[in-house]
Amino acid sequence: MNDDAIIITSPTDAMGAMGRPTTTTAPTLTSASRQGILTYLIIFLVNTYVILSTLHQYALFPVQPNSLDWCYNWLIASVFDYYGVCLCFCGVVFSSEPLWGRGIVWIIAMLTLGSPVCCLWVIVRIYTTRSLRLVDTTTNTNAAGSVRRE
Repeated sequence: MNDDAIIITSPTDAMGAMGRPTTTTAPTLTSASRQGILTYLIIFLVNTYVILSTLHQYALFPVQPNSLDWCYNWLIASVFDYYGVCLCFCGVVFSSEPLWGRGIVWIIAMLTLGSPVCCLWVIVRIYTTRSLRLVDTTTNTNAAGSVRRE
């Protein structure tokens, strides 16, 4: 068993002295976590700017399919929006894949071939793990409610 094993066998195990709940501090951010936050913050800010500026200059409603300028600007905003969503999904895929090389192949395929590959990854994920849940698969709960990390 690992040193960071968490074993809770009863409600009182999670209580501190005098029956008060124990307080825990949040784990410190690693360099990789900070880099991920910064990356997604930049994606968030760029996409928000593109979509809001397009919305400000070219109202979404009423739809103007005969206006080339309106269609062009909303196409550009939609491309930014797609890649913003796709990059978020790629982060989940990359962190969920056990082998980083396979994660990179999935990301390249998703960014170049689009939603069919994204759907294929979801299908493969459900088939191989029997779930789409993003949980730590090393943690399980037994029938008594005890949480064990293996």
